[in-house]
Amino acid sequence: METVALDHTEVIMKRIVWVLAVSALVAVTFGCSLNAVRQVGVTKDASLVAGCEDVGGVSVSASTRNEDVVLDLSAKARAKGANYVLVSADGAREGSAYRCGMPSSTGGSGGSAQR
Repeated sequence: METVALDHTEVIMKRIVWVLAVSALVAVTFGCSLNAVRQVGVTKDASLVAGCEDVGGVSVSASTRNEDVVLDLSAKARAKGANYVLVSADGAREGSAYRCGMPSSTGGSGGSAQR
């Protein structure tokens, strides 16, 4: 049986390729996890979503545990790209998902007309 000796450069190149592969895997995993981190608000106040895009209804089944309703509604809204769910009452098992932009930093008490 013959022993094969690796050149020092070849060893370095294999390590570099291995590090790049692991780095790419970590980057992809981190990028995918960012979607799960995004917060979704659940509200009964329709004025909070008045200027937002309605992306559709979300609901949970009757068998969903009460303590999981808000979490499940939020997850379904997040999957639609929404950041708010409008429900009719506390404990509601259905609502409308809305995608809202960031609030204006100008604030002010008067509304501005959009044309």
